[in-house]
Amino acid sequence: MSDLSLRGIFVNNRAEQLPSDIWNEFVIPMHFKKIDLGYDRKSVLIEGGRGCGKTMFIRYYCHNTIFSSHRMKIPDKEISNVGIYWKPHVKYCAFIEKPTWIPEEFKERAFQHFAALAILNDFCNSLESIEKADLENGPISIMNEKIPPVASIYFGNKIETYGEIKKYVSLENAKLDLWSKNPQLERPIFIQFDQILEILSESLAKTNPRLEKLFFRVFIDEYENLQERQQRLLNDHIKHPGKRFCLNFATRRNSRFCTETSGFESIVEIHDYRRVDLESEFLEQNSSFSLLAAEVLLLKLNQAGFKLDNAPDLSVLRDRSRLEERQKKEYQSKIKQIARNIFPKLTASEIAKIVFDDSALSNRLTKLIEKGLKKHHMENHLHVDSFLVKSTPEASIVSACMLNRDRIDPRQVLVELANLKEKKPSKFSPESEWIKENLYGALFYLYSGLPKRPCLLYSGFDRFCQIARSNLRFFQELCHESFTIFESDHSDTLNPGLVLSIPCNVQAEAAKITSEKVLINIANFGSELLHLIRRLGKLFQLSQKRAGQSEPEVNHFSISGRLPPAEQEKIDYILEKARTWSVLYEDKDTKNKRAENTEAVDYIPNPIFTPYFGISYRKKRKLIFTAQEFLEILEGNEENFQKTQGSYEQKWDISTKLMQQEMF
Repeated sequence: MSDLSLRGIFVNNRAEQLPSDIWNEFVIPMHFKKIDLGYDRKSVLIEGGRGCGKTMFIRYYCHNTIFSSHRMKIPDKEISNVGIYWKPHVKYCAFIEKPTWIPEEFKERAFQHFAALAILNDFCNSLESIEKADLENGPISIMNEKIPPVASIYFGNKIETYGEIKKYVSLENAKLDLWSKNPQLERPIFIQFDQILEILSESLAKTNPRLEKLFFRVFIDEYENLQERQQRLLNDHIKHPGKRFCLNFATRRNSRFCTETSGFESIVEIHDYRRVDLESEFLEQNSSFSLLAAEVLLLKLNQAGFKLDNAPDLSVLRDRSRLEERQKKEYQSKIKQIARNIFPKLTASEIAKIVFDDSALSNRLTKLIEKGLKKHHMENHLHVDSFLVKSTPEASIVSACMLNRDRIDPRQVLVELANLKEKKPSKFSPESEWIKENLYGALFYLYSGLPKRPCLLYSGFDRFCQIARSNLRFFQELCHESFTIFESDHSDTLNPGLVLSIPCNVQAEAAKITSEKVLINIANFGSELLHLIRRLGKLFQLSQKRAGQSEPEVNHFSISGRLPPAEQEKIDYILEKARTWSVLYEDKDTKNKRAENTEAVDYIPNPIFTPYFGISYRKKRKLIFTAQEFLEILEGNEENFQKTQGSYEQKWDISTKLMQQEMF
């Protein structure tokens, strides 16, 4: 039995689950030059949605990676940009604010002390990383260097060398923890990191000419989770950085954070910090994300021992100087094609052919045609088999939906089918609007009645990228579930020479499993978000069950009008929270140009939820809710929501019996 394992490749899809040294894990994105922090000294705000890779990006710049043991002949210039990482313990930071026995001024000092100890701890780690690094000009001795006398005062005159600081920090952390929970104990002597870090760095820079440009970039992860007062205190250091350090912070996209300082000033973008949006390039150019996803996929498979035929040298993925090689069309085509071979897809036309070979799907298609003929009272005049043409499956499937529309004459549909068969001009030709606009929706309709049948429209590398929507964590989870299912059936045949190709039905099943997991996890960010997505999903799902598919692929919405302030505030709050946690995305309605239009903003549920509800991941058509209707979806009880569903059933001519049979 082979030692190779597919299921273990993407089992750890969070930066926190990986080693601090990610030199061999980080794939430099193609737009790196736009977001590179470089060697400048301005503070930086790093933002991006959950799972987009903020922590990985930060850790790439931190000392563990920059001075990685996997990296040879590291240039001395890296010492001019040493990254220190701090992810505050959110619960402890909140706890410091609560005790009534701690005077207000001590709460601030206690937090500053807590921050100082955390930053000094990784400062010490960074010095060890530099000392152990394979520097191109030889090693640098640091830990035995004497600290300046003025710095020793801050440490109670108990520390003499840089190497001893870490032990002091560890002891002081224990004292702070005990004091914060036991008020009768002696209060620790509080310190602030800025003056100490500046003094230590300045002194160290004078010990060796190669350390002359020593500079520390302190990264604070999940900044928005800190208490507002704590953010103000840290903003002081963003507003007034040191000569040898600057403070940088990472937040979720669309999240709010305090910009005020503890004084009268505020931190201002451009003047005090610059913004790095990790997602913007991916959202604007889907091809950029699909390339990164393909590169990550190939890198992980290669590291796991799987052979990849015709794959380029993957060391290029972590080399900043070789970005131009990856910009070449030949390279990008090769990388993506290998990924598509691993996760092949069936086109909508190919899936249409499968419908005729699948008894359950073909039976559902037959019933749809029968329903359409009865709708027009033509069941005794036209035969179902006339519309079931196996040689033109796309046209047959779309025609079944056309028959269920009010203004379509079944006889005209039959004429168009005959024209297609005879190779005459036809509205059912492959490039016609009837096919282009309706085939996906018609296929989703057929699968919607068979919830246990994996929908093949969710399979394929490019579709995985669409469903993940610039979220690398979601893409990795889709891969993980696919590999897990595949390996359970092929564990005895895994070997380095295996030409890996995951069957489409396996991918489709994995997409649904992943979608359900992510949906359930929404509750961690608020039950109201899970409640909202479930209800929106049910309405979109209901729309997908319209036999006529006159508006196929409904999967987003807009809101018309506004409510009085108190009620509108509830809507605005939940929309903002949903955007912050990437549950909803906001987009402009480019189809409606009227300036007075009140539905100018589209809200798109994260495409990762679409496989669970059996709806389209392509942004096509939307529902327009009034503000009152949307508030009722948010707050209405189950009985009221069932009435809302009932109104749409009636509007879309969907029977309750059918809905009960087919609803997930």
